[in-house]
Amino acid sequence: MTPAVLFVVITVALLPQAAAADDRTNLPLKNWGGFSLYRDAVYDDLERLVTAGLADRTLLNTKPLSRVEGARIVARAIERIRRDESGGLNTRRDLEPVLDRLMEEFKVELAGLGVRVPDSPPPPGVFSFTTVDRAQVYAGYANHLLSLVNEQGHSFRRGANGGLTFESRLQIRDFLTFYVQPELLANEDYVAARLATGYVKLTLWNIELLVGRDSIAWGPGYH
Repeated sequence: MTPAVLFVVITVALLPQAAAADDRTNLPLKNWGGFSLYRDAVYDDLERLVTAGLADRTLLNTKPLSRVEGARIVARAIERIRRDESGGLNTRRDLEPVLDRLMEEFKVELAGLGVRVPDSPPPPGVFSFTTVDRAQVYAGYANHLLSLVNEQGHSFRRGANGGLTFESRLQIRDFLTFYVQPELLANEDYVAARLATGYVKLTLWNIELLVGRDSIAWGPGYH
């Protein structure tokens, strides 16, 4: 995973756009909770669906994925299960909690794709703004300088360390996306604020143009 201060990424989507206001915010390569390493835990659940054969023609090598891309993988899995006339998938009880977590995570995006799930909300409108999607507080103590791996350039100074961060996202139709993750860092030497992640993404037809600061991983595995 390579953090970039400023970069422009152009990607060609493999699937046609839906008419709804799809949320194209990137699924972060940061652990916001759960037992995942170096990325959001939703990637682990998506990989479980793909390796189980429930999402055809899906590659998870290049990350991050957008929220609507993740929702499309879940939508394929739901369709595959509903069309399983032989009942062979009923033996995969291990996938039930995985699918439940993903349907809860992407319930708004699934509604925009026309997929009905339990407690399905209405499809997203023209404008969507999430003031604080997730927040995280951390604290620790180090007896020497310690650099963390794949953690957005974090390091622990000698002594007490702490921090606070949250993420906000805004979507206008399915062509303009804003995302920010500010962060407050504190230790015995200094207190500082920084923008850990922040970008603007413009989507036109099947082309995405992203300008800002984010992390990217090329190829399979953890980077």
